[in-house]
Amino acid sequence: MDSQEQDQEQQEKQRFLEDVAKHCQFSGRMRSVFLLRFDEKNEEEGHKKIEIRLKIEYQNVSEDLQVICKVLSGLKGKRGRPPTGESPWKTTYILLWTQHYPLWKSDYSAWQKQILKLVTENPIKSDTQLVESQSDLTEIYNPIKPQILPPEIPISEIHFSNPFIPRNGMIDNPQLFFPREREIRNIFETLNSGSSVAVIGQSAMGKSSLLMEICRQAPNKLTTPRQPIYLELNGCMDENQVYSRFANKIGIEISNGDLYSALQNHKLLLALDNVECQGFTRSVRDCLRSLAEGSQSPLKLVIAATKFLDELFNDSQAGGTSPLAGICQSEVLKPWNETIIRKFIDSRLKAPWLKSVTNPVSFTEEEIALLIAESGGHPQKLMQLCYQTYAGYLEEIQ
Repeated sequence: MDSQEQDQEQQEKQRFLEDVAKHCQFSGRMRSVFLLRFDEKNEEEGHKKIEIRLKIEYQNVSEDLQVICKVLSGLKGKRGRPPTGESPWKTTYILLWTQHYPLWKSDYSAWQKQILKLVTENPIKSDTQLVESQSDLTEIYNPIKPQILPPEIPISEIHFSNPFIPRNGMIDNPQLFFPREREIRNIFETLNSGSSVAVIGQSAMGKSSLLMEICRQAPNKLTTPRQPIYLELNGCMDENQVYSRFANKIGIEISNGDLYSALQNHKLLLALDNVECQGFTRSVRDCLRSLAEGSQSPLKLVIAATKFLDELFNDSQAGGTSPLAGICQSEVLKPWNETIIRKFIDSRLKAPWLKSVTNPVSFTEEEIALLIAESGGHPQKLMQLCYQTYAGYLEEIQ
């Protein structure tokens, strides 16, 4: 296997780990622990080294790994070694790379069902489940709960040979996110005016990445403090699965699908992704509307969709509007123009986490013009084309 193939395999395995973290809802510190401890390059490193790299206490690493092992393998994470002689971490590590990874590559749909089953059977409880008194409810309103906010990977610990990553999927690391300043400004202006937002764009235009970034910036840009929650609905086949995923995410109990009662004492910013799923029924949409109307409502919504909501959900009744279309202002994600493309390329070529080389790579004007023309301003396509162009330079250097 040549160096380029090795690099591609490494990128694929990194995407796998990030996908596992996303589906298992590992967030904050736990996500960082998972991504480093289960990376094949770190197999021989002890928990102590992970503690040093992440600058956190050993006890926290151990506790996070116990939860991770329970979710991925059903192990209870008890200290000591089981009869097999392997530690719970090692058993889970082997399971991850010998069973989960091959299935993820060969049959993604089957893998999703398997991982969602594990998560359902072993949900991660957030701190909000520990609230027992009315006085503690003030903690729920805190918009910077680490268990709820989208995660950050300590990318300073990682150096990539090709800066144009990830080539596919959501960008969930703030250091890899390329700003959409106009769209972010418009979205927060709409939210602060009391309305919700529908982010409309073609597939792979960056909607999910933008939702993550909105959640990160919410604590500083919302005039009314709200707990930001990113909720992925992909794979929800009925409304019970939607409610269950929502309940697990924020640590509440929903009795008989009564989401309205469950959220009366909350202030949330709910970022909904992949609402085209089968479980996002008219009943769910009606419920969300009732919870999101008014400036002081329990919910404000940011919804990602490929079509305008009144087109996507053709459920208008008696000449009225589709429930969510009536309360959401649309923000359309457009392809990048030439100026933005040039800024993006320049920022990636100068990325601080890029592996240093003797002769830094720069693209020619002809190459940039071709990238602009072939990508059409489509972010993911541009990323893939830039990756290929950069890889060509690496081959020449080697």
